[in-house]
Amino acid sequence: MMNVRICRLGCFSHNIDFGKIERWRSKYFKIVGVTTKADINVDHFRDEYVYPTETISTDMGQPETGIDLLVAIVDQPLEDSFYMHRIDEKRAVVSTFPVWAFLRETDIPIENYIARCIYELIVFLYEGGGKVDDKVYLIPHHETRGCLFDMNVFIDKIVYSSDKPTICDECKSRLRKRPLPDNFVKGIERELSQIQKPLYYRIERKIKKHPIASLIIAGAFAIALHVIASFIYDWLKPTLPNSPMPQTGVTRSTAGTNQPSTINGSRR
Repeated sequence: MMNVRICRLGCFSHNIDFGKIERWRSKYFKIVGVTTKADINVDHFRDEYVYPTETISTDMGQPETGIDLLVAIVDQPLEDSFYMHRIDEKRAVVSTFPVWAFLRETDIPIENYIARCIYELIVFLYEGGGKVDDKVYLIPHHETRGCLFDMNVFIDKIVYSSDKPTICDECKSRLRKRPLPDNFVKGIERELSQIQKPLYYRIERKIKKHPIASLIIAGAFAIALHVIASFIYDWLKPTLPNSPMPQTGVTRSTAGTNQPSTINGSRR
């Protein structure tokens, strides 16, 4: 199992649940902690402000003993418009800056995207025998397949591999030629299936995709609930206590009885 440390660099314009990322459970890696460096320097580079790779390398520091991969998370544009960039054999940086708007529009949590990037780096790490070398730039494919190794030249395509990402047949074939742990590809695929939208948005997507069927199911469910509620009421009714007679405050009439009555104090 690989040990991964997350390094949070700078401020973020949106909320990220780093605790959720730290609690992620995998058979192949463990997040051993999240460190924070609040103050960073973003420089003017060409025609825009970016976070230079050299500065990132200094700010994130070196992985300590026992750490196989150090991943910096930033909310700044990177050089050459990367969203994820290798620093060296055991370090990389992931930027949320270029993808945040596209993820928000499609209701994909930013944590999904970060987990997806970590898995890509982890596979590179296993494939490279414990190091992420320059060959990783030759692996991603230009076609968008919802695969972990989509190149995402057009950054909006990142959404297709941030919700239940897969490993395409071509990439599976490549990985099976590597000296990897037993059932590595199947194990990674199983864990990738857990990177998905919250339940509410999955239900909403199903409803939009099958509106007529959803309406029929909703109607049948409502009828079933009514029938069940009626059955429960009829079953419990004999055990329910009788309601007491309401008190009207009116004295019962003595008419038709043999008891004498008094009017204005005189006897009839």
